[in-house]
Amino acid sequence: MSPDEALFRAASELCETRRWAELSLEDLAEAAGLDPAGVLARFDSPAQLAMALYHQLATELLAEPLPAGSIAERYRVVAHRKLACIGPHRALLTGLLADAVDPAGREARLGPKAAQLHAAEGEFFQRLVDEATDRPSDPAIRERLGPLLYASHLLGIAAWTQDPSRVPGAIDGVADALGMLPMLVFLPGAAGLLDRLGALIGGSAEVRSAGPETRRLSGADPSEAESRE
Repeated sequence: MSPDEALFRAASELCETRRWAELSLEDLAEAAGLDPAGVLARFDSPAQLAMALYHQLATELLAEPLPAGSIAERYRVVAHRKLACIGPHRALLTGLLADAVDPAGREARLGPKAAQLHAAEGEFFQRLVDEATDRPSDPAIRERLGPLLYASHLLGIAAWTQDPSRVPGAIDGVADALGMLPMLVFLPGAAGLLDRLGALIGGSAEVRSAGPETRRLSGADPSEAESRE
């Protein structure tokens, strides 16, 4: 087991019995049987350590191929994959949530990779839409759907930290609703409706300006992504 894996395991176990706010890097190093000086040299806070775990898990998921099929089918598979991957670390990621949703000093607490990962995951969801068998022909609809689905999946993770029993059913409900998308996109004002939904659940327009490095992390081919824009 690598030092990082030992830290992640120790942190997940400690979060089951202690409050997140009470934990220090020294506590985590001791629980993992590691030299505190080495841990302090790598991380500035427990939040950065938790972010490193999330970054590792998310990067592994981004490297997996997207399933073939409709937007609904692809979203269902990806969202359930994410829950299965992060499931063993629920207590630790619950503690991370407070730092992740607070924009004040977010980068200082979580580290610079947080913003890059945020954009890469967003680009991943944009590809989920753009490469689906039932992708809308209107580019304006497509570029709104990607951020909307990304925000929906983040909202699902936040809900999962509070009550994991209800989230799988909610994911299936979103996927079922997406199944009606081919009919909805022909309604007048569909793009405006998606904008309002995105604003309601926090869809991020930052995804649309993702750079080549972000696209590489998300699994997209930079030149191909540029041609779409």
